[in-house]
Amino acid sequence: MKKRFTYIICIFVLFCGIVSADTSLADVKELISKGKFEEAVSMCELLISSSGDSMSEILLEKGIALYYLWDKENALKVQFRQYPIEKAINTFRQAANCNILATADTAAKWVADCYFFALRYSEAISEYQAFEAAYPGSKYIAEVKHNKAKSYENIGNLKAAHAIYQEIVENYPEYRFIRTASFNMNRIEFLLEGVAE
Repeated sequence: MKKRFTYIICIFVLFCGIVSADTSLADVKELISKGKFEEAVSMCELLISSSGDSMSEILLEKGIALYYLWDKENALKVQFRQYPIEKAINTFRQAANCNILATADTAAKWVADCYFFALRYSEAISEYQAFEAAYPGSKYIAEVKHNKAKSYENIGNLKAAHAIYQEIVENYPEYRFIRTASFNMNRIEFLLEGVAE
């Protein structure tokens, strides 16, 4: 009887912990939606110490908050940054390493996107390639290829960019930015023809 009672209490405590972690995760998402990124990061720090299965989700939200803090500092051209992009990248890497498929591909995409938005295109290309190898069936694959093509374009490799845009147009007709990819493919094709003449 005593073992059974202890077992029931353990399940109750575990259940309450999971519910409070989920509730707090919702609170973090609300803070992010309201632009309260520093508070969201602080709440994530508290949740990380008491989380279970939702660790990858907490890390993902923390990474998103850190990214937006970096973006805010970037827009304001802050000289001494409190939130360098590496903090967001490292947090997204931790989330991806939790090996929970629901968040791993999202976190891995954020790693690459952070490099892309920080204008570090060579690193972005490497991360996008790693993403394609690790998550070929991801819902983000067309977007990842698109950003990889833009990265190649930004470093001046128009042939690689054109090939990727062409792949998107041929293989992902339902992609939400298919018109942009098609336009970019045609634009680069025109530029490459001009260079060849």
